[in-house]
Amino acid sequence: MDNRFPPPWSLSGRGCILLYRFSREFVETAAGVPPQLRERYSGGIGAVMLVDYGRSPVGPYGELLFIPGRFTLNGARWASITRIFVSSQDSVDAGRRNWAIPKELAPFRFETSGDGQKQILVGTDEEPIARVELDPYGPRFPLHTALLPFPLWQPDGNRVLLTRFQGKGRGRLARVTTVQTDGIRFPDVSGGRLLAAVFVDPFKVTFPEPQVVSRSG
Repeated sequence: MDNRFPPPWSLSGRGCILLYRFSREFVETAAGVPPQLRERYSGGIGAVMLVDYGRSPVGPYGELLFIPGRFTLNGARWASITRIFVSSQDSVDAGRRNWAIPKELAPFRFETSGDGQKQILVGTDEEPIARVELDPYGPRFPLHTALLPFPLWQPDGNRVLLTRFQGKGRGRLARVTTVQTDGIRFPDVSGGRLLAAVFVDPFKVTFPEPQVVSRSG
């Protein structure tokens, strides 16, 4: 078995976090949630994250991920990544192997205009998976996963991997001018309620070795 990039991983870069509230109907029918999670959905805040990793064990890469909300396991509520694209095949392979994160491969383009607007394309101009444009504004403030925890529950065959990643950085609020997704490879989030958007630059995050648990409870 290829184990060139085992956990823990330490990564750094920049990116945006879009926080949403989605309906139960959307999560159960259009959010790409695997069957073993649907009956455990318990609401909460969902997220779309776009990340430009400048440093990682597999080198620089882009990432787009979707978290529909929280799911209940053994009396606790966990987030789960149900859709995710990255621009590195090594990240695809290691993410699936190390944390059961269902990564897929896609090209990314990150651009910053002269006035500071951030423009991100996932996919190609001819076949876009997602387009996001936002304008960071206001003062910078500290961010830490203790304030915005997204511990992950990822199904992996007959087992579950729980990962409590930790990160910190400096963020600014952002005005979102465009969020377009194809609704096929990535969920159509236009029906959700956008609660807040934050652009984080820089940040550091650590993904430890996951905990293996049963699905009982």
